Amino acid sequence: MERHWHEVLIQNDEADRYFATAAPLLVKALRLIASVRALPLALNVAWWESEIARVDDSRLVHRKAHEQARKLREILTPQLESIYGSLSHLQSAKVESQHSHSLLRCHEGLIAPRDMKMDTLLESQPVFDYKNFRAQFEGLCQVMANSLLFSACEPRIKVLQSRYRLYRAFNGVREDDFHPTLGGGSYDRAPKLDVRRIGSCMSAKTLVEFMQQTLEEEPEMVLPARDAISPLSLGAKKICVEPEGLQSVNDGVGNLHEDHEERDPTLKELVDIFFGPSLPPEERYFAADGLGLLPNYAETTGRSLDDFEKRNATQSASARAMPLLKHFLDIYAGNRGELLARLVMPMLSRIVTREQTMLEMEFTATGRVTGEVQHIASWCVRCGLVATKKVQLALRIVQEPLSAGEVEGTAENMEDVLKNIFIPIWMALLQPQDHSDMVQFLQQLASVVVVVSGDADVQEMPAVNDPKKYSVESGVAPPDAFFIYHVWRNVQLLNCLAVAHLFFASDRRESEGATEGDAVNAGYFLPGQSLFLHHSPVLTRPLRFRVCNSATSKNSFMESVMGLLVADEVMNPVDVFNWSPLAYLYYLTQRRIVVTPARNDITPLDSAVQKEILFMVETGLNGSVATLDPLHYNTTDNALCETLNGLQKSCRLALAEITELCLRSAEHANWGMKQRCEMFGGPWERASTRYSEFTKTQVNPLRLLFRESSLAHEVDLLCRKGLTEESGFLVMSREEEEGHKTLFSGFTRWGMPPPTLEGFYQRQKRWRRNVKYCGVSLRCHITTRLTTLSAAGSGGILWIARLSTHASLFQALKLRTNLKKPGRSQESLTDVNITGVSTSIVKFPRRRRCRLSKRCIH
Repeated sequence: MERHWHEVLIQNDEADRYFATAAPLLVKALRLIASVRALPLALNVAWWESEIARVDDSRLVHRKAHEQARKLREILTPQLESIYGSLSHLQSAKVESQHSHSLLRCHEGLIAPRDMKMDTLLESQPVFDYKNFRAQFEGLCQVMANSLLFSACEPRIKVLQSRYRLYRAFNGVREDDFHPTLGGGSYDRAPKLDVRRIGSCMSAKTLVEFMQQTLEEEPEMVLPARDAISPLSLGAKKICVEPEGLQSVNDGVGNLHEDHEERDPTLKELVDIFFGPSLPPEERYFAADGLGLLPNYAETTGRSLDDFEKRNATQSASARAMPLLKHFLDIYAGNRGELLARLVMPMLSRIVTREQTMLEMEFTATGRVTGEVQHIASWCVRCGLVATKKVQLALRIVQEPLSAGEVEGTAENMEDVLKNIFIPIWMALLQPQDHSDMVQFLQQLASVVVVVSGDADVQEMPAVNDPKKYSVESGVAPPDAFFIYHVWRNVQLLNCLAVAHLFFASDRRESEGATEGDAVNAGYFLPGQSLFLHHSPVLTRPLRFRVCNSATSKNSFMESVMGLLVADEVMNPVDVFNWSPLAYLYYLTQRRIVVTPARNDITPLDSAVQKEILFMVETGLNGSVATLDPLHYNTTDNALCETLNGLQKSCRLALAEITELCLRSAEHANWGMKQRCEMFGGPWERASTRYSEFTKTQVNPLRLLFRESSLAHEVDLLCRKGLTEESGFLVMSREEEEGHKTLFSGFTRWGMPPPTLEGFYQRQKRWRRNVKYCGVSLRCHITTRLTTLSAAGSGGILWIARLSTHASLFQALKLRTNLKKPGRSQESLTDVNITGVSTSIVKFPRRRRCRLSKRCIH
């Protein structure tokens, strides 16, 4: 059996009576998601099409990618035109307009240029219309909490898992020996992206060795006290000089020694304070456990807390080592981050030596004080991190409670927090010549991450959009969903400017004598001092938006629902693995999931290692693995490979499954077109069966074919059961055959024109011709509805859309049709019944199996 390739197909899968009842609910949920994701989808498609257009390559693969992106952009033209029209009035800031008040305005938490004139269509989008978004969010929460949906989705998840287990049972040996000389691939050579925090991106061994080396070489290094703009309350403190010796400024009970001299300590003095007088100098050495860096795996309850970002460190070792460690791990301490730069930069040069590995570094900002973002940008420029091509940057926005007792806090309400974070970014975009550090930082910025606190007593989104009422004076914390929404809408406005700048700059006039009112780009009139005519684009790509699950589990359901609506990726969504409706929608939309198994391994036995990884692989979720904090949970600097190796052993994963996890992480990296072509072999946002190159992706195309056909089957089942007159999609289905005009209310609801009838009938004809002999009943109307599904899952928009233009799946269908032509032997079929579903295992003879592999690879 290992000599043949077996394809697992599901025939006559009508599901059960619960799915027929609940399918319209799933369609409703997809429409709610699509209405919110329409604008981010338009931005991604516009950027993708402009990137492909700039590539001077006449090969077929580039022409196909450009054609598909152009067609998608035409569908989303209303959204893009509203963006271009609203931002075409922006002017380059004058030299005397240095203050942000003269350039920017803040209305209901949205920071925008004063010159921007938002048109009606753009203003009505859920991104900028709070009431619209609140209605969509509440509607989706009601749908997801419906018990009927659970009864329908739970069997579908089991079918997906059973289908994958059959796939591995019949094809495991063949997949593990896919290539005659390269075997099943190598996750060390597979393209992959790891996400880490800057203060914990190294292993504990590397940190301890660096601390010991620095102490031996520079013991008299003076370390200034914590920077005034540091967002962390636990920082470096000054010391006081006494006759008995050195002590910290704080005596441990809150009283300051005002009668003694205070000064900045040296490194040796801080080390003496850490070890204390009881340990002789010859017996002193740094240890990872003594510094409180390692978790206690003996504890079996609760999640791990990041002691370096919590106000009260519970472990005595961490509390005692904190003043010393801050100088090595904080960009605000250690000579304004000099020690951290000397520690991190050599380590990064060792990790990213291979072309297939990239890192995304997260920098924490809370918005409680002004100057945080500027300091982060300055540090990245000083240490040379922005010049490292293999490292992307991410801004990690952490929701911290405001307190009147904090000396360093300047934000009085939630609106001030948003201003402190986004005003520096806007100033760099409007005055790039005066903010060189911020410009270089933004050019390498790839993602914005939001982490909520869960401190709000009332988590329901308020009826009135007023961020100012969540202030120090009121003492009320904003709901988590409310905070996520406001950060997301500000990020999307930045993305609008980035795409508009690329659009206007692509056809910029070469003549320098431009006058006010010059027409560019199909009727848009730019003023003579237009920002787009005088400056090159700073943000060269739309920013990704990631939602991280908070440490508390009481709001995990809300965070998972918000992930469906606003996020490009969600980190550690606990409820997705426990609530099948969420898991099924994450599967249909192919929303990216990031899990950190090393961090979650200290939880009870039902942990990520035991459940989440296997659940993602067997269900087919678009999941990947990241390390986030190698300092606490890994033993080497190459933490991702160490984690993958541990997963392969503990979860008994096949090599093909590991390389697929690597590929999924690389697909959602915010790379440019040149890097994607080098990594995937073509200008694709997501690797497909037809154009996959095994030597670059390390994932065999037959596995990709299985994933695509599984998703296509679920979409087809959903269309047949859910696209009814009650759902509002099928209006004149009986007259489609007679050539009458078909109305698609799913598109017009959010401003999209219906597809042309000519294109619809061409796709319908091709579908019927190819699925006539196919065991999977893929119905023609999938192609007319995929845009809605694609908008719901805009992370994989181009890949899902390719199903409708038969770039990959049709090749397999055509080949199967050819195999059934007269004069050719038929496939051998083995019928298997799983969970009440009739399933066929299609076994291709070896000669035809080889032909299938060649057609899929090339």
